[in-house]
Amino acid sequence: MNRNLGAAIGAIVLFSSLFIFGLSIASSASVSVGVSFNFSSPQEVVYTPTGAFFVPNAGLDLFFYDGFWWTIRENYWYRARAYNGNWYRVGARYVPYAVYRIHRTPNYRVYYGKRVDRHISYSKWKSHGWHNR
Repeated sequence: MNRNLGAAIGAIVLFSSLFIFGLSIASSASVSVGVSFNFSSPQEVVYTPTGAFFVPNAGLDLFFYDGFWWTIRENYWYRARAYNGNWYRVGARYVPYAVYRIHRTPNYRVYYGKRVDRHISYSKWKSHGWHNR
């Protein structure tokens, strides 16, 4: 009986150690590092049918949707609360479909750039609170 009790305690200690070790790996894997991108203040944003906005003259893909700014660099997606704020890398599965769809639309800048009715000055956009949606 003592032998079985000792084996059970040993198994508990082993599984506890593995569990704690697994937690430390999982917590270190979820650490996110802020990245700095240099975007100047947008002059205007363009509203798209998906509900996402993009900045037409940013020179890079810069989107806004549901309270976050989104950009893609070298096939990695990043998001931030402010266009010039701390950018954090996120998995592609976390990119909202509204943003991903616009990004995947061929020549979206040219197509929506011609639609002057969809252009909104950045100051008007902010004053209407669209950046909080």
